[in-house]
Amino acid sequence: KSPPVAAGNRGRPRGAHWEDMLVEMARLIHFGDFKPTKQADLERAMLDWLSENGHPGDESTVRLRASKLFKAMVGKG
Repeated sequence: KSPPVAAGNRGRPRGAHWEDMLVEMARLIHFGDFKPTKQADLERAMLDWLSENGHPGDESTVRLRASKLFKAMVGKG
């Protein structure tokens, strides 16, 4: 059984935009026309998505997520 949620902790968790961004990148790679040939291509697309959607994102955090996604989706790395 999960602990009760405090009244001030309702709504979307902080940082949920990372998951949204990863889902969108995976969707674009799998179903769309986005076929990154190197991890840097994916990093740029992720930084662009964050900027376009009004979210902060530093290069080191993006690089970590891009590395995992690139290896999983593209099979290189």
